[in-house]
Amino acid sequence: MKNFVGTNDYYPKNLGSISYSDNSNEDWQNYRKSIIESRTKSQDDFEKYLNIFSSGGLLIGLTILGKLVETANDYEFEYFVSTGSVLFVVSILSNVFSHYKAISNDDKTISEIDVQDVAILIKIDKRNKTINKMNIVSLSAIILGSSLLILFLILNI
Repeated sequence: MKNFVGTNDYYPKNLGSISYSDNSNEDWQNYRKSIIESRTKSQDDFEKYLNIFSSGGLLIGLTILGKLVETANDYEFEYFVSTGSVLFVVSILSNVFSHYKAISNDDKTISEIDVQDVAILIKIDKRNKTINKMNIVSLSAIILGSSLLILFLILNI
């Protein structure tokens, strides 16, 4: 395990010790920083679109359920619509809780940096695994919910 006590250098140690023949170490650090910024924007966009898609899917599911209740037609696999709608709610709630957990984790990480906790990397990794699991639940729920709504429409058109 690496000991990061007393250092404010948050770049990996090997990045600073790599010797480039063209003295491009600063370029690599800037490139690394731009990749991190790009990844952060991609994560924000992903979560935003996941919420939009989940909300839209829920709206469609509830609209279909409303039409089913209004009409006296006999549809097959009606439970696909209700189950799909529930899965969209699961996706939204999982994503919202993931955001809350990420904010809480950031506060913990800042505190650990301030006290120079030697186990910071292990703790960050453990917390990130929890958020990744919530994101997988959210993404899986949206895929399954969409599939159920599409199947319902295909089987009843």
